[in-house]
This record gives sequence, C-alpha cells and structure tokens, in this order.
Amino acid sequence: MMPLLLVLLLVPIAGAVAATAAKRGANYISIAASTIVLLLVIAAMHYSAYGSIVESYSYIESLGISFSLSLNGISLFLVLLTSIVFFAAAFANLIFVKEEARGYNALFMTAETATLGVFLAANFFLLYVFWDVAIILLFFMIFHYGGYDRRYASIKFLIYSIFSSGLLLIGILLLYIYSPVHSFSISAIESSAASIPTGIQTAIFIIMAVAFMIKIPVFPFHSWAPDAYTEAPPTGSAILAGVISKFGAYGMLLLFMTLPVAKVYSMYFAELLVFSIFYAAIVAITQKEIKRMFSYLSIAEMGFIVFGIAAFNQLGIAGALYGMLSHGLIIAALMTIAFVIDKSFGTTLISRLRGIANVMPGLAYTTLFFIFAAIGIPLTTGFIMDLLILLSAIKAFSIFGILPVFAILVNGGYLLWLFERSFASSHNEPKVIEYPSTMLYAALYSVASFVVMFGILPFLLLRVFAV
Repeated sequence: MMPLLLVLLLVPIAGAVAATAAKRGANYISIAASTIVLLLVIAAMHYSAYGSIVESYSYIESLGISFSLSLNGISLFLVLLTSIVFFAAAFANLIFVKEEARGYNALFMTAETATLGVFLAANFFLLYVFWDVAIILLFFMIFHYGGYDRRYASIKFLIYSIFSSGLLLIGILLLYIYSPVHSFSISAIESSAASIPTGIQTAIFIIMAVAFMIKIPVFPFHSWAPDAYTEAPPTGSAILAGVISKFGAYGMLLLFMTLPVAKVYSMYFAELLVFSIFYAAIVAITQKEIKRMFSYLSIAEMGFIVFGIAAFNQLGIAGALYGMLSHGLIIAALMTIAFVIDKSFGTTLISRLRGIANVMPGLAYTTLFFIFAAIGIPLTTGFIMDLLILLSAIKAFSIFGILPVFAILVNGGYLLWLFERSFASSHNEPKVIEYPSTMLYAALYSVASFVVMFGILPFLLLRVFAV
C-alpha cells in the first residue's frame, strides 16, 4: 500500500511548486491539486474504516522524534473538513484571485499541507511545527493580499498567534519532561499522563488551554478574529474561519484526552464557554457589517462546539467533532458569500443593502440555506451537531447544559433578521457592480452538498469512525 498520508501532504506542496513555476493557470493548478487531495481523503476514509492509518519515518532519533502521521476517528473529521474547504476555495480563487495568482496560490496550497499536517501529526513536535507554519502562511496571506486594514489585522493576528504558539511550546515541553515516557508521541503521553503529578498537570492544563482558547477563539482572547476574518482575502477568510479555528478546538480535545486533571476543571471551563457564547451572540446583534456579524457568529458557534468537549463524554466528543465539520463548512460558505456581496454591490454594510433577492435570487436562496444550516434545521450537519452536543451537555452538567440553547435562538434571530432586511425586505433593486459567476455557485453548492449529505447520513462518520 502506498504511503497515503505522506502523499496527502505532498500533493499540495507539488501544486504550490507548479503554481509558482507556471506562467499562467495557477488557479487551475490549485483546483487540480485540491481535487486530488479530496479524492485521497475519500480513499483514506475507506481504508481507515478498518482501523487507524499510521505512517512513521525516522527523523531525530536521539530525541525520539519521528515524522509520524496518523489518521483515526478523531482526525478524520478535520482532515475531511480541510479537504472540502480548500477544494471549494480553490474554485472561488478563480473569481477572487486575478492578480499575483502564482504567489497567492503557492501560499494557498502550502497552507493546505500545513493544515493537514496539524491534524495528521501523531506527535506534539510535528503538530507544533505544522501549527506555526500554517500561522505564518496565513499571516502573509492577510498582510499582502487582504483588505484595506490588512496590516493592522495581520499584525494583531500574528501577535496573538505568537503568544498562543509560545504557550503551546511550553506546554509540550512540560509534557515531554514530566511524562514517564519522555516522548512527544501523542498516544504515548495519553497512556502515561496519569503519572504526572497533579500540580504539574494543572499547570500544563492552564498553559495549553489558554493557547488553544486564543485560536478557537474564546472570550477574552477573541478580539483578533473579527479583524482577521474581515480583512483577510476572501478564500483566506474562509480558511481562517472554517479550518484554522479548529486548531484550538482540536488541541483542546487532545488536552482533555491526555490530562486526567482536565475533567476536574471541566465545569469551570464550561461556565467560561457559556459566557463566551452569549457574549459573541449579543455582540453580533450590534454589528453593522455582514462580515463582522458572521465573525461573531463563528466565535459563538465555536464556543458551543468546545462546550461539547468540556462535557467530555461519548456524545460530547462525537458532537464536537461533528460540530467542527459542520461549522467549518457553513462558516466558510457564509464568509465567502459576504465577500461575494462586497464584490457585487461594493459594500457589506447592512444599512445599504436592500432587496438582494430581487436581482440575485440564486445568491439569496443559497445564503438562506446556509443560515438555516447554521441555525441547525433537520437534514443538515448543524442539526446533528446541536443534538449531540446538547444531549452530552445535559448528561454532564444537568440543567446548566441547556443554557446554550438560548444563544442558538439569539443566533437564529439575528441571522433571519439579516436575511429579511438585506435580501427580502424591499422591492428595491440594488445596483449591481458585478454578477457572481457560475463557478462561484459551483463552489458554494459543493459545500452545501456535503452539509446535506452528512446531515442526512451522519452514520457515515459517527458509526464507521466512532471515537
């Protein structure tokens, strides 16, 4: 059998090299590479149905560090999410990336390798390396290709990210030093972490939890996200909100699985998350611009997903994983739609947008579909996420676990208000600067198809790849 996971990482790198060398057609090279990655992930789903896929290559033997990759029931959700979002974003690049396409696509495809590497890494050393590479690549995407305030947003993103990475590195080194196995291997540390003194476990938990909360993001470490999501280039924003935010949630899940002491603080962590969820939902209501409204929606939804991790039972883990997949697909589509509106009408200010459905019914109904999916209507991934997380939260926290339901209602209220106000509330026909192309609709519909497929057939992931 070929080294499937290694090939999965090398294909985007090959695409980045080809895009840089090509005089034209860089966007199409990204489409080809991301399509191959998606097909490889689908193939990996078949093979991993019979157990985890593990590949290891010697690296720094003196420190016990290997280039080890693993695809299991947890990482599968996130690898699948990454491949779908980058696949759809590659098609969207045809619309949004006209100039400097070679440089942008090189960053874009290398970022896919780094992102896949975070979720496939079987040791904390490799995870940290891919984590930092992904952050650096996204910084350059925002700084060079972003919007009007891109420099402020990119520097703020970098400062928060450096602080997060520094804390993560300290936590990883403490795990290596104090675990009996003295290894970076995630599985080895998980099996031996109970032997770490409780006080050291607590310190590691706090340090790494803060690092992960910054990337999720969770209040009060969230302020970088609305600026970065708004000022990033369109497909960069979809990657940030849809995939990079999962770094923190994935890390938090690993943390709860690794340190027994995490369960002691789960209730306190859940209380912070509930506050963050309501804070983001309320702030979203006050936003006057669609991109920032969707940014705060993302923060609220991510808080809800990590709430399932805090519950830390079978349903909570399954719900959090399904939530990461669902949120990533939906928020990536919504952020793309926000940039489409900006490109089509020259603004995303809610007060200046009226009657979009009158001139672009296809865009309006596509937006309504993703709003419904975000709210969690049946037959979408959002419904499966809500159901699993709420059941797990009630089981773990009793009546306290119901509180996030009210934030979900708030989210649904302002999203439907946005649709009524900007899309369907007026007979006016706003002036169109540029109509979206069919290629863009194809990208959005491809994401929508996965939202529906995994909403109708959740057993494809939950039963075969149970955690």
